[in-house]
Amino acid sequence: MAVAILGHRLLILIVDDDEDLRMLARQVLVRADYSVVEAANGIEGLEMVAARRPDLILLDLNMPEMDGFEMLRRLRTSETGRAIPVIVLTASGDEEGARRSFEIGATDFLA
Repeated sequence: MAVAILGHRLLILIVDDDEDLRMLARQVLVRADYSVVEAANGIEGLEMVAARRPDLILLDLNMPEMDGFEMLRRLRTSETGRAIPVIVLTASGDEEGARRSFEIGATDFLA
């Protein structure tokens, strides 16, 4: 069962251009009793942060239009997104990607 804060189900934003991966993550999180919203790229992700103020963001790095690095960079310089935990989830588990993610402000990195 998901942890709730003051009766509020935690809202998780999934930002990934792969629709199948978003669907799979959504299914797992909804079964665990989280609320879930999705975005297909960094631009949509930032719009969703402004509109919904998620409690956690699961962020892919390699996306069209705005990649995860740029979204994270913009998130960390905004009042709205500065404190939201961000877990970077990526298929490319290179050390450079992890290093850059943490430098920009990722909370955790999972390859």
